[in-house]
Amino acid sequence: MEATAELYMAYPHISVIYLRVIKWGKDGIIATSDSGICMTITMQIVFAEKSISSTHSMKQLNEKTKGACKSFGAEKTQVDIFVVKGSPRWDKEHTFPPEQPEKWIALASYEIFTPNCCAW
Repeated sequence: MEATAELYMAYPHISVIYLRVIKWGKDGIIATSDSGICMTITMQIVFAEKSISSTHSMKQLNEKTKGACKSFGAEKTQVDIFVVKGSPRWDKEHTFPPEQPEKWIALASYEIFTPNCCAW
């Protein structure tokens, strides 16, 4: 399950998505959901990196549905990566100047979203 809380136009918005686990092993977890109209979601949890990535990919749609999806911003693939603050990856990507800047990655501390969630 993925739960997100955000503010849209000064109003709280909460979404809950149920994901089907594709693989659960010693190295991590991969889960997916295609229940949305516009996007397929794939989540990957990598234990070694202490990171979670969430990829929202466009489905193959007819032009009418594609236009509706585009009207609220669902028109291309989006990748979000969450990294534990203080982990080696966090430290590497938060040095100044960055060792390897990756403009497409949105970094955040996983601890902000789920305090005391996991024993990494």
